[in-house]
Amino acid sequence: MNQILDDQFDQSFSNTKYRWWAMRLFYVVAIVLIVTLYLLFNYSIFNDPKNFAIVLGVLLVLYGGGMVLGMGFTYQMYTKREPKDFAYYFSLYGYAALVFFSLLLSILL
Repeated sequence: MNQILDDQFDQSFSNTKYRWWAMRLFYVVAIVLIVTLYLLFNYSIFNDPKNFAIVLGVLLVLYGGGMVLGMGFTYQMYTKREPKDFAYYFSLYGYAALVFFSLLLSILL
């Protein structure tokens, strides 16, 4: 009887690694956001405004793409019922915090 219950418990969780990919993309998005904010507040690094616009555009594309992919992995992680460990909670609450922080920055800047 215990073997049957153990087998059912093991099958209820997915073997996918969405939570790890979501956490890795969270790190990338957070680093890109920090670099973007540093470049915005230290505009004097670039002498040419055209170069600044190109670098800022590339960073914002990386940020947006990372956010979309990371939130997609977070959604898959949530719907596939992956085991709840630090990567699960870090990704789930981390992306919520990044969305809140991005909205706050867009209002303030």
